[in-house]
Amino acid sequence: MMVSKALTFFCFMVLINLANAQDQKGFISIDCGLQPESSSYTETSTGIKYVSDSSYTDTGASGFVSPENRENMMQSMWSVRSFPEGDRNCYTIGVNESTKYLIRAAFMYGNYDSRNEIPEFDLHLGPNKWDTVKLESPSQTVAKEMIHHASTDALQVCLVDTGNGTPFISALELRELPNASYVTQSESIQLLQRLDYGSSTNQTVRFPDDDFDRIWFPSTPNGSKRLSSSSTSLSRNRNGDFRLPQVVMSTAIVPESESGSLSFGWTPDDPSMEFYFYMYFTELQEPSSGSQERREFTVSLNGRTISRNLSSAGLTGDIASDISLLSELQVLNLANNQLSGPIPSVLMERNGMSFSINGNPSICLDSACEEKSKKKKLPGFVIPLVASLAGVILIAAISAAILFTFMRRQKQDQNSSTVFSWEDRLGIAVDVAQGMSQVVTALKESLAVEVERKKHLPVVSTDSVEELALGFGSNPPPRLR
Repeated sequence: MMVSKALTFFCFMVLINLANAQDQKGFISIDCGLQPESSSYTETSTGIKYVSDSSYTDTGASGFVSPENRENMMQSMWSVRSFPEGDRNCYTIGVNESTKYLIRAAFMYGNYDSRNEIPEFDLHLGPNKWDTVKLESPSQTVAKEMIHHASTDALQVCLVDTGNGTPFISALELRELPNASYVTQSESIQLLQRLDYGSSTNQTVRFPDDDFDRIWFPSTPNGSKRLSSSSTSLSRNRNGDFRLPQVVMSTAIVPESESGSLSFGWTPDDPSMEFYFYMYFTELQEPSSGSQERREFTVSLNGRTISRNLSSAGLTGDIASDISLLSELQVLNLANNQLSGPIPSVLMERNGMSFSINGNPSICLDSACEEKSKKKKLPGFVIPLVASLAGVILIAAISAAILFTFMRRQKQDQNSSTVFSWEDRLGIAVDVAQGMSQVVTALKESLAVEVERKKHLPVVSTDSVEELALGFGSNPPPRLR
C-alpha cells in the first residue's frame, strides 16, 4: 500500500512546554504496580498525575524493573504488575457511557523478575482480542493504542496468558476525546502509527503540547527537506475536534526538488485489513501581500485520487454531478468560492466523505433550492439572459427610435403635404427587420452560452501530521505487527 503526496506534506516538530499546566479532565492515568497502594505522583516530564492501580484490579503482584533499565525512563515505567496466576486477568475502569476514548497500554519488561525471560501474551479489550504483546529486549518499551467508543459505563482491559511467559503491564492510560473526532464505521480503531513530519529535535510530542496526550513520533523520510514557521497564527489548529498541537503543525516536509513528490508505504500482514488515514495540512509559507499564489497538490492512495482542495479557487456556477465519477474521493473542499445552485445529492449521500462548502452564499440543498426558486428566484438562465437583453433592448430601442423618427417626420411632412416614396417606406421596413434580427441572434447566443456553462464542470485540482489506524468492530481485531 502506497501513499503519494505531491508538492507538500505538512507536519511538525517537537517541544515540551512545562509552563503550560493544562486541564487533565477526562484523563485516567494508572501506574501499574505502583507502591504503596493508593499512592500517586506527578510525572515531571509531562505534568500528568498518575495513581496506583490498586483500585482497578485485585489480582497480580507488584514488581520493579532493574535499576539499569530505569535510566531515561518515565517514572510510570519503573514498576509493573505481573499476573503469574490465572489465564485471564483484567482491569475494570469506570468511564462515561457513549463517550469516545483513547486507550493506551504500555509495557517494559526490564527484567523485573530477575529471570531475563521476555514473555509474550495477548491483550484484550473486554471479550475481544486487541493485539499480541511482543518485546525484543528487556529495555524495549511497547505501547498499544486504540480509540474506542464506550457503549457502557465500564471498560475492561485484560491480559491473557498464551503459554509463553507471565503477562505483565507497566502503565494504562485513558483520554476522553470529542465524539466528532476520528469518525469511522468501526466501534474501535487501533493505532498503527502517528508521525510528526519535519521534526528537528528527534523527540516525541505529547501532553501538555497535545491536549489529548496523543504521542507523535518524529519522522523525516529520505528525499524530503524540512520547513518550519514560528507564526502564532498556527494556534488556530488548537480549535475544533482534533486540537492539533501547535508545535507539531509548525514544521513540515517538502520534496527536495520542486517537481518531486513524497511517497509513504507499507505492506500489511493481512490484505483484508481496513485502514483509516488522518492527514493534517497547514500553510507555512504565507504568500507576499497582494500575491495571487496558492498551493495545490494531489493526494493519492494506490494511484487513486482521494482528496481535492479547491478552497478560494475562484470557482463560479453550479457544482456538476459528474464529480461523482471520482469514486475514491474522501475529501472535497470547495469553501470560499462563488458557487451557486444545489449541492448534488451524490455528494450528500456519500458515506465517510469530508465535504466543505462554507463561504458560498448562493449554494443550497436541493430541497432548499426548489423552495427558494418557487418563492423568489428566477430560473437559472434568466440572469445571463437579462444581461444579454440589456444589449438587445438597446438595439430594439434604436430600431424603435428610427421608426419613431420616420413616423414623426412623416406626420410633420403630411402637415406640409409631403408624401414618402415607396423607396423611403421600404428603407424603414428594412431598418426595423434588421433590428429585430439582431434581437433574435443575441437571444440565441445568450442561451447557447448558458447551456454550455451548465455543462462545464468546475476545474477540480487535487489535493498532514499523519495518523494511520486499523479499524475493527465487535469481532476480534486482526493481528498487526
